Amino acid sequence: MPPHNLLVSVMTMPAGARISKRPLHRPPLCSPYAGASERKTVYVSARTPFLSAVKRVEKLLRLADRRLVQSATTTVANRKTSGNKRKWRNDGTEEDDVVQIAEEVDRAKRKRKREDGLGDGDANFGIGEEVVIKGTGKAIARVMEMGIWFQQRRDEYTIRLQTGSAACIDDINMTREEENGETERKNDGNESTEVNEDISMKDMDRQEAKAAVDSGHGTAQAYGIPETRLRYTSVLEVYVSLR
Repeated sequence: MPPHNLLVSVMTMPAGARISKRPLHRPPLCSPYAGASERKTVYVSARTPFLSAVKRVEKLLRLADRRLVQSATTTVANRKTSGNKRKWRNDGTEEDDVVQIAEEVDRAKRKRKREDGLGDGDANFGIGEEVVIKGTGKAIARVMEMGIWFQQRRDEYTIRLQTGSAACIDDINMTREEENGETERKNDGNESTEVNEDISMKDMDRQEAKAAVDSGHGTAQAYGIPETRLRYTSVLEVYVSLR
């Protein structure tokens, strides 16, 4: 549960308050040549070129498929060193290496699908290593466009969607120009009213805070409002894998 001073609504802020959004924190990108245990993520913004992002995803998928084939090739080669694990046809000849590698790749994909809880491992096809396309806020539309692009090629790719939310911290700043304008409007309104000489301590504190802002040293905290606030933004993740 975040502190109460972070949960501030924009509607309760004074006119001079301005919101400054901090960049979202994200883990560093792993190497595209890392193993399957490292998740490959492509972060997308609203200005990311569509085809450029698609090519990055396709490159990561090709590298993942290459690693899977290399692993299957190594498994088949090691199997040959042990006679009791070698595969033979009904006619007594040894099964072709290419067929064994293809079967090993298919077995690895089925195993991954079963371990990830994405369906029955005995289905007609498995899934390869997944690449995640991730976007927040306005970038969700671009992520959806990319997801539709891969979905239209369902004979080659498998996709799944996952939605969520992320917490963001915004800074609250008091602008000098807005405070000067507010002071002038207040002075104009006081011309037609009687000046009250009994100024309360609260009014004096507010005047001191305004003077601090006018001098460039004022903060939101001087006005009794927190310097930060917490907000939540929507997150969309598209998981793409080769069939």
